[in-house]
Amino acid sequence: MANRFGSRWGFGLLVMALLAGCGEPPVEEEAAPDAAPPATDLWLAPLETDEEGLPRVGTPENLTQRPLYDNQPHFLPDGRAFVYTAGREDGGTDIHHFDLDTRTSRPLLESTPESEYSPTPLADGRIVVVRVEADGTTQRLWALDPDGEGEPELLISHLEPVGYHAWLDSDRVVTYVLGDPASLQIAEVGTDFHRVIAEGVGPAVRAIPGEGAVSFVEIRNGESRIRRFDGNTGSTATLVRGPAQGADHAWTPDGVLMVAEGRNLFAFRPGVDDDWIPLGGVGPEDIVWSRMAVSPDGDRIVLVGTR
Repeated sequence: MANRFGSRWGFGLLVMALLAGCGEPPVEEEAAPDAAPPATDLWLAPLETDEEGLPRVGTPENLTQRPLYDNQPHFLPDGRAFVYTAGREDGGTDIHHFDLDTRTSRPLLESTPESEYSPTPLADGRIVVVRVEADGTTQRLWALDPDGEGEPELLISHLEPVGYHAWLDSDRVVTYVLGDPASLQIAEVGTDFHRVIAEGVGPAVRAIPGEGAVSFVEIRNGESRIRRFDGNTGSTATLVRGPAQGADHAWTPDGVLMVAEGRNLFAFRPGVDDDWIPLGGVGPEDIVWSRMAVSPDGDRIVLVGTR
């Protein structure tokens, strides 16, 4: 299977210490406690499906436009808003709620010295985040009230340091756990259960819509593959070869996989395509896309861009 991608790809949420010795820094990265995350903006674009079943992205609009870290968007179930990680002037981060009808943003929780990353809505409305706790090193999963009320709730105390997470259901979560090597682990809320699914993985892990499964990036011998973990059977299978250093990715509601390279987007339809399909360039010529999130109805996409 041919690989149409180059080698320059963002790794996503990583602690700086894990990047020591890497030949090329990622587009996105979580900063160490004494360093601010890089400046990124969130862009909103219309999304359509063409006659061949491929996604087509319209002209993007910059929603944030500030010299700080705005990243890791995730749509709420109604598609009228999304949550994201917003950088603070002190170098930390909080979780913000962006209302697409009013084009306004508000913090769900303002906490110092803690920082929150990787917001993911649950079916009951709570927002699960990776919280870098007051000691500056502990990273565990916490739940926030969607209205910003009450105190955060620690969901899983025994599993850390967590970088990313994707939920199979309201009780089971698949986590990217930092380490040497980094691992993909499944855990269960309310119990001490956790199990390693794979090692030598990249930080991207995504719930596959309607399947009770997640996708993740496995990296071996300088090559990466996007793989699928089935939460019902416990089996894993390769979906498609990825770029050389691993990639973030997103799913449309009808099961199309999307990734970005520079300002160009690509799509892959499992069971239909045998390689990535180029979708063309999107947005300004000087933009580099990395992370993305697709709305539940598949009519809008939020892209993370760096100039």
